[in-house]
Amino acid sequence: MAYFSRDEAITRIPGNDITPFLDDDGDQIEDPGLYDTIVSVASNAADALVAAIYQTPFIVPPAKIKEASLIFFCEICYQRRNTPEEKNFFKPQADMWRQLLAQIGAGKQPLDANFRRAFTPGAAITNPTILSVDPITGDPLSLM
Repeated sequence: MAYFSRDEAITRIPGNDITPFLDDDGDQIEDPGLYDTIVSVASNAADALVAAIYQTPFIVPPAKIKEASLIFFCEICYQRRNTPEEKNFFKPQADMWRQLLAQIGAGKQPLDANFRRAFTPGAAITNPTILSVDPITGDPLSLM
């Protein structure tokens, strides 16, 4: 699921032109489907960090998820052009968002006041156990 618009992505890229990042065959034209693929990877990366306690994908993304996925998109664009890590100015921001979302996913930081957790960190979903033997005496129990 896309958590940000194409216009929002374009405004983050210096020069407001994402075509060079989405043109693998060198014809100066964006390759079909590549933008959507990268958006999906970036959005899924944000979801994965909080999915332990939040139901993802979000129908309406919280601001932190939206911003993180947008930064992940930009980082991926630069990685795809073989930009060295130290020259990818989105890498430090993406690392910060990965760290923050990991803390949110562990229940150590809040996501947003309007979003309820789907799961409690460390919780286990189990089936009820029906005893067939009295735990004290060892006598069989009647289930009636």
